[in-house]
Amino acid sequence: FDTESFFLSKASYQLGTFLDDGSYGKVLRGKKLRTNEDVAIKIIKGDYLEAGPMEFKALQEIKRIKADKNNLIKCIDRFNYRNRAFIVFEMLDQNLHHFLSKRKFSPLGISEIKVISRQLLVALKALKSIGLVHTDIKLDNIMLVDHKSQPFRVKLIDFGLASKLEDLETGSIFQTMPYRAPEVRLGLPLNEGVDMWALGHTLAMLLKGSSLYPCDSDYNVIRGLYSDNFEEILQERNGQVELFVNLLEQMLLIDPYRRITPEEALQHSFFTENNDDNNQIVKAVSGIANKRSAIEKRTLELHLSSRTSRTD
Repeated sequence: FDTESFFLSKASYQLGTFLDDGSYGKVLRGKKLRTNEDVAIKIIKGDYLEAGPMEFKALQEIKRIKADKNNLIKCIDRFNYRNRAFIVFEMLDQNLHHFLSKRKFSPLGISEIKVISRQLLVALKALKSIGLVHTDIKLDNIMLVDHKSQPFRVKLIDFGLASKLEDLETGSIFQTMPYRAPEVRLGLPLNEGVDMWALGHTLAMLLKGSSLYPCDSDYNVIRGLYSDNFEEILQERNGQVELFVNLLEQMLLIDPYRRITPEEALQHSFFTENNDDNNQIVKAVSGIANKRSAIEKRTLELHLSSRTSRTD
């Protein structure tokens, strides 16, 4: 198919260079010849042809809630050609994994993370409203729209593994390591919380520049779930970071029924406090600082009292 034009009754496309691998297929750069519009074309072939209509069905559901407004990739077209299924998408920039790799996985700033977090929570809220679960949220499936003209404007992509909530089966294994939720790993009942867990881990990677824990074995993963993964970060005593870590901890609760929902997350103080003048941040963090100060003061008093007693 390299650079070959293929025709449809309403439009014609020309395939270009390889962009990436998606679930069940490859993604190539393309051009809509009638309008000269750049597009991304996902090609699903052979054994995975059934996946094409399933993904397109999910994308049709998304159309009902305005994909662009809710930070979800926009589907333009879908058709079959030469025993292959084709899905045509808007052209975006690069995924977050590629973006971070070019930075040698140095962490993003908290203001940049806030912009990304809010957009993706809006996306999850929209998916929840139509009973759709993405099931494969990760750095690779979050795209920068156009980083030069719209810094850190992102969209959630690749709905090849998306499922209606009622179709999620207990015991099903999905999600890429290390984004796999504990309930998936343990074969427990599932809900849309699997997406919140995966998003929480993704956002934590933006903050740390690496995975929260080693994922080379189930033992290390389970041990990692119970570790204090943010202790080093919190030593910075940065108000915005503390608020963000508090949000992450609620996104990464092991019990999916206690895990924060998209609606609740968007109302978290990380987003609602007025961080521009820092008044609200100082207020939010001062309680923690005061408690620490009181403990340190009391410890010093006890230490001095002990020394005085020994002197006497």
